[in-house]
Amino acid sequence: MLPAKQIETLKRPASHGGEEFFFVLSGEVEFIGAEESSNKTKVGDAVYFVSSVEHLVVNKGEEEARLLWVWLA
Repeated sequence: MLPAKQIETLKRPASHGGEEFFFVLSGEVEFIGAEESSNKTKVGDAVYFVSSVEHLVVNKGEEEARLLWVWLA
């Protein structure tokens, strides 16, 4: 299990081949996608996206965020 990072520790958005899906198990995260569109999520929310779109997932809460994350190559 990898913790979601705070935005201060991130260098730049990622993009690569494949598809991704994550489900929020605990905490709050923000998904930042193409053209800086944003989607704030909380426990029980899920996000699917095509990985070739530049993206960041940022921990927006005070506690560690835990995500179930699936990558499809």
